[in-house]
Amino acid sequence: MAKVALVMDMPESCSKCLMLNSSDECILQDEDANFKADSWEALRAGCPLVELPEMDGLKAAATANGCLHPVEYARGWNDFRNKLEK
Repeated sequence: MAKVALVMDMPESCSKCLMLNSSDECILQDEDANFKADSWEALRAGCPLVELPEMDGLKAAATANGCLHPVEYARGWNDFRNKLEK
């Protein structure tokens, strides 16, 4: 199956998230997660949104994970991230 990514600014809190419906339910989580969450913190604990890794330190991370070409990996990631953020 093809993959897709939605790029948006990470909200400061759940109450400011674009993924809430008019009933303050997260449209990215199932009904059980929304029903069981008795606070914004509980809802945030199951949040599927993932921040993009920063460009700084990527070469070191690639090296630590055994990447054979950490400089090229970091350069490729940085180019990809720049395209996402435009």
